[in-house]
Amino acid sequence: MSVKITVADRHLADFQTALQAIGEGKARPVMARALNRTGDMANTRVKRVLSTGMGVKNLNIHKAVVTKKANKDSLIYEITGTGRHFSLIDSKGVKVATRLVPRADGRFGGVTRAQIVSAGAWGVNETYEGAFIARGQAGLTKGAGAGHIFARTSDARHPIRKLWGPAIPREMVRKRTETIVEDMVDSVLTKRLEHELGRMLKV
Repeated sequence: MSVKITVADRHLADFQTALQAIGEGKARPVMARALNRTGDMANTRVKRVLSTGMGVKNLNIHKAVVTKKANKDSLIYEITGTGRHFSLIDSKGVKVATRLVPRADGRFGGVTRAQIVSAGAWGVNETYEGAFIARGQAGLTKGAGAGHIFARTSDARHPIRKLWGPAIPREMVRKRTETIVEDMVDSVLTKRLEHELGRMLKV
């Protein structure tokens, strides 16, 4: 999902005289700088909302939310959420504990130790019954599934399925990031235009 920020006529209403005075060649870089400052602030707010609502480690969100800045040739600032669903292991607060559970074959005293995995995906701490973290061969993190969280689909050891967390493009829609960005633009962009024009005109 992408959200675009542009300069609308309502943002320029108070600055027409000043913009005409400096000419289009200087006006467009002024507007680009105002857009980029406003866009950076909106981008920070979007990431903060996603981090809280998704329960995903901040570094992963910073990598998956990318921006394209405005310039004098393209007065558009764009925020884009990329990627598919995060692996559940990327959630905040992943914890592993063990408990004794009955063995289906009754061997070794009829009990065995099983992992209990909890994670804070979608901002809610939840325990996943029958889940475990795959460690790879000989306890080493090897193989495509090693280090990720899986769950058994029955009492048997197999089959298993990988557990997934949220996806940024979907969460951007769910969290109504367009509205968040629009609110930021309405409250900030005009002030940034005034600031940038003041710097150019030295007033």
